[in-house]
Amino acid sequence: ARVNAVARRHLKQSDPNETEHEILGYRFNTATYLVAYGDVTRTLTQKEFKLARFMFDHAERPISRERLITEVWGISSSEEITRSLDVHMSWVRKKLNLGSQADQLRIKPIYGYGYRLVAVTQEEYVQ
Repeated sequence: ARVNAVARRHLKQSDPNETEHEILGYRFNTATYLVAYGDVTRTLTQKEFKLARFMFDHAERPISRERLITEVWGISSSEEITRSLDVHMSWVRKKLNLGSQADQLRIKPIYGYGYRLVAVTQEEYVQ
């Protein structure tokens, strides 16, 4: 009972009927796979949506390629899926303006490890 009480206090309880979630200024609609930010709305594929949502749920944390493949594709890592991950990540970065020239958030690759969604600092944006 104590463990459940602590879990209730520390873990956000989500309504299963709730289809829209806002994270870092991006609104994710789980029913239609739409992502809206600012005045822009983009439709993502199911894999792109899962990948983007996972990155936003774990913002500022480095995420390994193996974990992304396990969470999004539901399988253990393989070379074919690794390349597919890179392509899907590229599409997510383009569609949601999270590339290297983005002004607020960027998905940065971590060489030999995976990716990380980071907030852009003023110094990075000027460069």
